[in-house]
Amino acid sequence: MAIKVQGSSVPAVQSEQAQSTQQTPFSQQAQSAQRNSVVPYGKDVFITQAPQPPPDLRRLIGPEKPTLNFGDRFNAMGLKEALSSPLNALRLAVGEKSETITRDLNGTYRGPEGQPLVQVKLADGNTAYVDPNTNKYYLTDEKPDAFGQVRTLPAANLPEGAQFSNSHFSDADVKELTRIANGGSPFPPDWGRPPRDIPFHRPDRPGLDNLWDAIPVPNRDPIV
Repeated sequence: MAIKVQGSSVPAVQSEQAQSTQQTPFSQQAQSAQRNSVVPYGKDVFITQAPQPPPDLRRLIGPEKPTLNFGDRFNAMGLKEALSSPLNALRLAVGEKSETITRDLNGTYRGPEGQPLVQVKLADGNTAYVDPNTNKYYLTDEKPDAFGQVRTLPAANLPEGAQFSNSHFSDADVKELTRIANGGSPFPPDWGRPPRDIPFHRPDRPGLDNLWDAIPVPNRDPIV
C-alpha cells in the first residue's frame, strides 16, 4: 500500500540532516579540543595551549641578600681567636664525636637539626662550626668526607664576648659570616659605592637633565 506525502517537509528534513551530518566531524573535533585544552585556529588547524608554569619568584626578586648589622659582622672577625685554645686538643682527645655536620648542595654546613652553621678554621688547626642563632658551636679536628659530612663534639656555648645578637640568621647571613670569620672584610662588598642605574636623565623633562651635575657630592664617579 503506497502512502503519498504532500508538501515539501520531507526534503527539508533531509536537507537539515545532511547539514547536521556535514557539521558533525568538526563539531566533534571542537568538543574534543575543548576537553584537551586545544584552541581551534581556522578550519582544520588547532593550536595547543600548554599549561603555563608559575613565575619564578627567586628570579624576579633576585638572590637573597644578607641583612647583618655591624655588631655581628665585627663579632665574626674575632671567632677565630676566641675559639682557639690549647684545651681544644684535650677536649678532642677525651670527648666523643657524637654529632654529624652535613654540607648541602649550596655549600652551606648544617647542624643536626638542619640549622645553617658558620665554618671557622681556628688558629690551632681545628675547625669550629658556629650556630649564630643559638650561640653554640661544634668543635672537631676532622675534615669533611666526600659526602660533606664531618663528626664533631657536642655543641658548646660560645664565649661571653663572642656571642651574636640572637636574631634570625638566614642562609645568606651565615655565608657572609663565614666569609668574614675566615679573613674577609666585615664590610659588604658594595658598601660605600654610589647607587647605579638611577634614572636622572629625563628626556621628557629637560629641566632634570643636569640634576646629577647639580648635586654637590664629592667623588661621584662610580668605583670600578
